[in-house]
Amino acid sequence: DLFVLPSVWDEALGYVIVEAMAAGRAVVATRTGGIPEVVIDGESGLLVERNDAHALSAAIGTLLHDDERRGAMGQRGREIVEAKFAMPVAIEQTYQLYARLSGATSTSASSIPTLSSRCAASARASRWRFPPACGSLRGLRPRPSAPSC
Repeated sequence: DLFVLPSVWDEALGYVIVEAMAAGRAVVATRTGGIPEVVIDGESGLLVERNDAHALSAAIGTLLHDDERRGAMGQRGREIVEAKFAMPVAIEQTYQLYARLSGATSTSASSIPTLSSRCAASARASRWRFPPACGSLRGLRPRPSAPSC
């Protein structure tokens, strides 16, 4: 029903939070590192200051006792993950970065037919992981039986 990450470190991203939000869980986490970039305080979860056990306990109690708010936060978290972290979005953002750094004239990954048709469709089907056919996107060779990206 609820995901809690009381980190005392400066988490770079807290990808485990992204996974919890993808599962529709409201989040209680500490306001540190990149966590506030993922969790919108009061919208997809509650953020508390690092090393504040009382605030952490209060935030957990608040959401455990309010099913409606917890459910709404979980739903909003899932929407945020789908908009920011889904594979087609990640592919497009990565392509945009490479295009900008290389000075390419194309403005969208959709201009690469094999990327947009095979890999993006496979990515949508796999939900949150690189599909085997797109191993080359991670610097790995595709499986011999899989179509190449």
